[in-house]
Amino acid sequence: MRVYIKEILQRPLNTLFISVGTIIAVYCLSIGISFFDINFQMKNDPSVYKKSNFNAKFDFSSKKSFNTILSNLDSKDKNNSFLSPLYFIDTKEKDKVNMLSGVYNYNNLNSIFPLYSGRYFSKSEMLSDNNVAMIGYGILNQTYNEEGNKYIDIYGMKYRVIGIIGRYSSSYWNIQILVPFKALPKDLLSQESSSIQLTFPNNMLNNNEYFARLKEKLKKEGLLSIDIQQQSGGDPIKKTFEDDKSRYLSFIFTVVLALVSLITFSTFWGVDLKRNFAIKRILGASNFNIIKMLSFEISFITITSTIIAFGLHIATLSILNEMFSEKVYFNAVNVLWAGIFALIATCLNILWVYRNILKFNIIEDIK
Repeated sequence: MRVYIKEILQRPLNTLFISVGTIIAVYCLSIGISFFDINFQMKNDPSVYKKSNFNAKFDFSSKKSFNTILSNLDSKDKNNSFLSPLYFIDTKEKDKVNMLSGVYNYNNLNSIFPLYSGRYFSKSEMLSDNNVAMIGYGILNQTYNEEGNKYIDIYGMKYRVIGIIGRYSSSYWNIQILVPFKALPKDLLSQESSSIQLTFPNNMLNNNEYFARLKEKLKKEGLLSIDIQQQSGGDPIKKTFEDDKSRYLSFIFTVVLALVSLITFSTFWGVDLKRNFAIKRILGASNFNIIKMLSFEISFITITSTIIAFGLHIATLSILNEMFSEKVYFNAVNVLWAGIFALIATCLNILWVYRNILKFNIIEDIK
């Protein structure tokens, strides 16, 4: 390993040259990914929700409320697992709303609602009428502290916050509030309609026995039918492009810019070292040893450059936010993906540059 590092440092200008190119590529690509990721997550979150669930519409001969269904549920039946419709509720801030939904024994919350901090509901909480809530990251400013706990007011009622869902950067669920189904505000639970809709997880889709039992129990309440409605989540990547082509094109531009930078700088670096590697090949170095040496040197340079780009991204966030109309977020995962992309692209290009050496066709390279 020391021999490899020593060889990298023997040509400091050459090493600096490829490092600068890699830093530029990783930095630009991580920013491009951040811009694209913000819009993609906003489209992907509701898509995952729709693909994971289906709606069941209960049609009655007269107006009924959620209480009608709740009172006919068998509390011991583990198949009772559903969400209420999404309700849009006004906030104290002008032109801003929150989304509210009730949860009843729903075990797949973690596959739909990303947890930022805190915890998900316990099973007993989901079956209770306790005033506890999980809220979106974007409405933390609507909470207040009492006795070491966070609380939020919903329809004039106080709910203790046990978990934060959504993301720091962006999420469709950043304005979402989840509460146990029975803890929904009374105005919503008692709201009457001849058609009531509930959302069930997809693993209930073929459970005909459950819906047959439920239908039989609700017949005395005037149930006419249960209409199963599957949801299409669509393609979030395609939707991102259709809704904001400029953002998609800017992401493609950063990928192209990163590729050009990596190919240009790594080619110059590789060409400058070709003679050394050609001589090593003549002296008996195998293809395996050549590739191992190149892999180490490229990995060392890429990792170092990615760490620098990581710090550069953080240091320039305020400048980027002033330059662009939209807020730029830092995400370590995005920088990591950019670094992996840079490593793969550089390795492939260097293998192409050294193809003759690996084939032992090295006459031109040692002149």
